[in-house]
Amino acid sequence: MEVDLVAEMAVYNPFNFFLEPDAEHVSFQYDPALAHELEPFQRCCELSPPLAAMVSDAKAKIAEGKALRTIDFLV
Repeated sequence: MEVDLVAEMAVYNPFNFFLEPDAEHVSFQYDPALAHELEPFQRCCELSPPLAAMVSDAKAKIAEGKALRTIDFLV
């Protein structure tokens, strides 16, 4: 039995996308017309300690008036 395999290896950047101007900085608000569509993605769950610390840090920066870019937050 002989098997040939050709695989294309490519670098994929999952953060290669554009944001709407209103969403370039955390904390942004979605258009209320999208509430029904986004509801499954906005359910609150219990946070793990590392994630809770990250969210707390982001909220502190926002409260201090520091601009926190959405893409940097996601990365």
